[in-house]
Amino acid sequence: MTLFSTLSDYDISALLMKSKHSPCNMAGAKAPIFQFATPLIFTLLLILGSWSITLNVENELPIQVNDENQYNAGAKFSGGDIDVPLLYVGDTWTYSGFFDVVEMIESAGVDTDAEALVGDLEMWVDDVKSMSWANFSSVSYIIKSRGVFIGENVTLDGTLGTVNVKYESTETVRAGDLAIIKNEVFMDVNFTISGAFPITLAVVTAIDSYYEPREDYDFPLRVGEEWSNEYLDVNTWQGNSYYFTIPDDETLSYKTSHAVVSVGDPVVEYSGCGDSYNVTAFDENGTIESFRWWCPAAKNDAWRHFENALGMYVDFYLKDFQPATPDKYIDVDFEYSTWALNTPLDVWVNITDASSGAPVPNHAFVLRYEHNNNQWITLTTASNGTAYYELDTSDPLDTTPSNHDYASHGIVAWDGAGKNHGVDTLSLDEELVELDYRPRPGGISLVRVRDNDTMTLNPLYGFNA
Repeated sequence: MTLFSTLSDYDISALLMKSKHSPCNMAGAKAPIFQFATPLIFTLLLILGSWSITLNVENELPIQVNDENQYNAGAKFSGGDIDVPLLYVGDTWTYSGFFDVVEMIESAGVDTDAEALVGDLEMWVDDVKSMSWANFSSVSYIIKSRGVFIGENVTLDGTLGTVNVKYESTETVRAGDLAIIKNEVFMDVNFTISGAFPITLAVVTAIDSYYEPREDYDFPLRVGEEWSNEYLDVNTWQGNSYYFTIPDDETLSYKTSHAVVSVGDPVVEYSGCGDSYNVTAFDENGTIESFRWWCPAAKNDAWRHFENALGMYVDFYLKDFQPATPDKYIDVDFEYSTWALNTPLDVWVNITDASSGAPVPNHAFVLRYEHNNNQWITLTTASNGTAYYELDTSDPLDTTPSNHDYASHGIVAWDGAGKNHGVDTLSLDEELVELDYRPRPGGISLVRVRDNDTMTLNPLYGFNA
């Protein structure tokens, strides 16, 4: 029985659950020592950092969804596959964030009446560049985020004040499939006593480096698709605090499963996400771990929900998306998006000027088939702004086995000088064989019967004779 067939036995609301996921600690790291109100503060640090890092969650209780943010979803198949988006420098998203800390406080034993932290997160594409990672080169996005999350009128050990968390992050994301290569999170935590100056509780930077890059999505997205994700998270900490011990560096081993379970409307403030894709993650035991709604129109998540192992529920809801415009559009087009192994495939790359729409001739770029052998082909557009190449698909596996194909790989057209790029996903199917099934006019014949006369028509006579 597959994960998706198991899911079909439940109402979609059953997806909104929590579960415990215990990573394997490969470094024997020691647990931090807390003092006074530090269990609460350290938990705030961890949960804010996990906006982008791997998520750990607790055991099967449904989340509460208020009436103002109900979602609509159905177990229906998508009208078409959703491919990896093109992100441009300047693309900007705004999210509202809500951190429910009630259960976490109860388990931490802290004397406080804090219930939630709220605030907005701004996210934007800061750069796109070619970079090497673990002896492998990829065109990658640098995506930055920043926000301030506040809990007002909070009492910590009898002292009334405001918890203020300044949050900044930098993600390195592979352009070919949006896999996360590295995430760096900076957090500055302050507690302001009413009528006094803020007290700095911690200034911390957490860095997570992934081997292999972590794939929360496996493009193209299709309802019913499942894939697995196995990687190492090399976690390092920097910073200082008078209130808790900075954790030791450690290496964590994760194995998760994912499924695209439905298409629906998560009902967020941004209006373009009515057909979003619910992608749910599972731990090694097949228990639901977290979920997110991918919004094709916004090229990002419409709603992301998870719960940290320390007991805090977190939700991010998309409020706004402001797309950017590059100076050139690069479109990668395959003859067939799904094709056979070790077989030639026709590939066209079209480059147009973004402001005028005119084709861009004589423009050099590199077509990059980013798999283990890392094929790079230098091409130049013709007078019509198009370049053609016959690509050998080869037979490389990817690192996220799927129930839908043999492998899927991003094919990237990269203009390093102008930092322009185009992306398309090639799906390999080992059950396909090369067949010449294109119709040829010279091989078509038509038998016409009129009264008692029978005539065979072909291109020489014409089909209207």
